[in-house]
Amino acid sequence: MKSIKKYVVWIMLSLFLQMSMYFYLDKYFFVNETVFTSKKIDNTQNTTKLIENTKIPEKSEDLTLSYDGKYASYIEAGKLKIINLQTAEEEVIPFAQGVNISFYKWLPDRDRMFIAEKEVDKDSPIIKFSYYDVKTNDNTQLSNVFINLNDANDEVENMELSTLTNVIYIKIGQKGYISSVYRINVMGSIEEVASGFIGNIKIMTTVDKMLYEDISDSQIKVAGLDQTVNIRGVANLALISIDNEDNVYVGQVEQNKIVKIFSGTLDENTDSWKITVLKNPVERKNLFVSLEGRIYVNDSLSRTVKDITSNQETSYKGSFLEIDNNIISSIKNNLLFETTIK
Repeated sequence: MKSIKKYVVWIMLSLFLQMSMYFYLDKYFFVNETVFTSKKIDNTQNTTKLIENTKIPEKSEDLTLSYDGKYASYIEAGKLKIINLQTAEEEVIPFAQGVNISFYKWLPDRDRMFIAEKEVDKDSPIIKFSYYDVKTNDNTQLSNVFINLNDANDEVENMELSTLTNVIYIKIGQKGYISSVYRINVMGSIEEVASGFIGNIKIMTTVDKMLYEDISDSQIKVAGLDQTVNIRGVANLALISIDNEDNVYVGQVEQNKIVKIFSGTLDENTDSWKITVLKNPVERKNLFVSLEGRIYVNDSLSRTVKDITSNQETSYKGSFLEIDNNIISSIKNNLLFETTIK
């Protein structure tokens, strides 16, 4: 009997100690965690943010943002300027006398830009190239890498870069005239890979291949290869984009607008490519494909971007600039805004 009473006392004492410990932990030790985890998260808050203390000059041109949205760049009075959107500090990229900016482009995965410079104070004008690293303020010239221009009025119309394959493709010419596309490899070697009436150009991410629109015969071709992109029953195609998985996106053009999008890899038969039918015809300039393969349509009148897969719409302020990394950049009253896509 005494033994049973002894066990009961020990059990009651143990329960008392446990309850006391639970009470202490609940009221004191876990108090901050309890308050944090029970806080309600408001998912309806505005996804648009103003880039504070940053005002873009009214007469600026070629406004664009770095891949991570930390920097904005533009040309003003012939000078290339970069603004740190976190500190509002501005840098002016120095160029030698007699050199004009022909084209520049941010690298797709780092805060560095590739610049095409047109040297005009020579009898035979040339295009030369440099890198500008924003973090180190280092402007590095590519020595002995240049392209002789056939016409003094020629300019760099487009550039496509891949940091995985270390190649750069440069399209040079004049709008409405014959253009040439040059390939620059990591060793600085230059070769012409395409010429003619060339439209849009795009490169793949993981392999060294460039696709381009041959306007003269309404075909999409692969540079350096006897390969074209053909869709059965479609006569007029537009090259839209290539994603991170090297899926090619082409559009069926009717009356200068895209009505369908076909996507797949060059290794597949295009009969098996995915077909996306657009509810309403869209101008090519308003179609965007993310690196993950999401297709967006910009409506500048309603100031919305629609994900045509999910049918979700995201509103933005002001005038549309670009989409990068699922962020919409726009400008209103010379102020920059960034809107996260839903």
